[in-house]
Amino acid sequence: MSNLRGHERTHTGEKPFQCNFCDEKFAWRKSHRSHTRLHTGEKPFQCQICDKVLKYSSSLRYHYKAHTGEKHVVCKYCGERFANNRNSRGHMKIHEGKESYQCYFCDRVCADSSQLEDHCETTKGDTPSSAPCATILSASVEI
Repeated sequence: MSNLRGHERTHTGEKPFQCNFCDEKFAWRKSHRSHTRLHTGEKPFQCQICDKVLKYSSSLRYHYKAHTGEKHVVCKYCGERFANNRNSRGHMKIHEGKESYQCYFCDRVCADSSQLEDHCETTKGDTPSSAPCATILSASVEI
């Protein structure tokens, strides 16, 4: 399929790629494949440094930044640096007084449960569902 044909679908609304697990439809085959991984749990992208496996190529690109230490996104409130916009947005929620999650084992505060889960897996091998990590804090978290 040409890129032009795929682009045309964004205008026509045509979505020929149907998920085999749910009712979701997609204009792009690549989007369909990525979505299917949500259902199958397939993780075809492997880090060549630590062997961690991930569902998406974009996740692997972000993951490599953890190894290189690259942090090009800067918080406008405190100057803290982040490897990607996702982590920055979560950090901003804390500054803006939105709901946050605190690790049971340390003082780390995360803006959403998925960041807390990543933190717990990295530091203790536990996840919020298996450890009392998911303590929801009030909006008055200070940094």
